[in-house]
Amino acid sequence: MRKILIVGGGQAGLQLGLTLLHHEYDVTLMTARTSEEIRNGRAVSLQVQFHNALRFEHEYGLHLDEVAPDSVGTFRYAFAGADDIPAFDWTGRFNGPAQSVDERLKMSTWQEMFEERGGKVIIHPVTSSDLDAMAHMFDLVVVAAGHSGLAEMFPANHARTLHQETTYASVFAYARTSIEQPHRIEVHMLPDLGFLATIPTTSVTGPCELLLLCGPTSGPLGSWPQRIRPREHLDLMLSMLKERSTEQYERFHDAELVDARSVAVDYSQPVVRHPVATLPSGGKIMGLGDTVLVCHPHMAQDADNATKSAEIALKNILEQGDRPFDEDFMLRTFDGFWEYARFMAGHVNDALMAPAPALLELLVAANTHQEIADRYVNGFDDPSDFDEWATSEEKARDYLEKVTGSRTLQPG
Repeated sequence: MRKILIVGGGQAGLQLGLTLLHHEYDVTLMTARTSEEIRNGRAVSLQVQFHNALRFEHEYGLHLDEVAPDSVGTFRYAFAGADDIPAFDWTGRFNGPAQSVDERLKMSTWQEMFEERGGKVIIHPVTSSDLDAMAHMFDLVVVAAGHSGLAEMFPANHARTLHQETTYASVFAYARTSIEQPHRIEVHMLPDLGFLATIPTTSVTGPCELLLLCGPTSGPLGSWPQRIRPREHLDLMLSMLKERSTEQYERFHDAELVDARSVAVDYSQPVVRHPVATLPSGGKIMGLGDTVLVCHPHMAQDADNATKSAEIALKNILEQGDRPFDEDFMLRTFDGFWEYARFMAGHVNDALMAPAPALLELLVAANTHQEIADRYVNGFDDPSDFDEWATSEEKARDYLEKVTGSRTLQPG
């Protein structure tokens, strides 16, 4: 039985570990916190997953239907308009359900599931020296420990460097209100800040709403206080919202946190890293998930990327059989993942973050053409589809003409 060490107890690491156990591999997980510490700890990240990622979880019995039964079927996208950019406000329908679960609930449950299914868990903060000392004991070492700390072992891949190199702040809170909220994902563009996202989710205390403010650190979120009490964190979010969107402030003006640790700020910079790191002893280890790829948070791809990277790693490990997990294997595994991730990590990201005139007209046309709204939101489940119609002026004009009968919405 081949022995595999996975460092990191997040979406990518635990999903790979659980699926490897299903195929009777000997899997050890090293992580810094117990499941109880995760569940009772402070929120550290957020996630939303789309249909194809959820389907892979279902396949291996990992979907948390009993503790997080709610799924979401629609996505509202709105912009009030500014300068020469027209307003739009429409709701697209997903082809399959999307879902958000507080990572404290999901990862603590998965870690317990991992042990119940025969996996070994070592609770210990891992250093590069630890890996160097332990690597010879395993056939493969996989690092899925997020985008800080051990990620620095994997150098930036300048050949695939993302065009967007700005640092972004994601400020979020899990909360409940006295007002019944629409059961859909909503994204509202806030020109001077970035955007507000509201997502129906399930936290450690049950169903609630996830509020997210996201934007570059060069804007208002860049001065977020380093030390702030949870209630003050939520109040500051609401204050920023009140200044920018009366409608959204009214939705959440009486929001209460679901627990005393349900707020967080995460800073990230889009980056692609080499998937192979070399230990001082010469051994090779493989990076997985957001250890080697961090996308712009507006793309909402972190959880789906983690799932896809784990799915491809599992497939390649099974196909490798008894052959060594050498550097060539690790590079092939990342290349397989990159075929999926390259869209939201590259030119699709650029097109959506700075829409050309034709794409802006399509976003306006979605107000009256449901096909456009539906296609846009389903691109988050299949990012390659954006490349078919949204990544150049010509493609967008062709699609606009196909749907509306005209290559422009401009008069004359």
